[in-house]
Amino acid sequence: VYGAYLGRIAGGGVADLAIPLSLRRERRFERTVGFCVNTVPVRIAAARGASLRDLAADLRDRMTGCLRHGFLPLDAILHEAG
Repeated sequence: VYGAYLGRIAGGGVADLAIPLSLRRERRFERTVGFCVNTVPVRIAAARGASLRDLAADLRDRMTGCLRHGFLPLDAILHEAG
């Protein structure tokens, strides 16, 4: 909802959000000291007239992709994106 709101007030219907993901998915990292988080960019496109259900389904699909690639450093993602 927040991303859709940002996209609409920006006038383009699109918002890019930075989502923090925990890198402590494996048991061996449970006792590791430090902030083990990676940031992934997520583009949210709020089509005019789209229902909240449609937005949630789109975000679910996008977040699933982000979770698969959450181990990549943000600077590597930005470099590849141009």
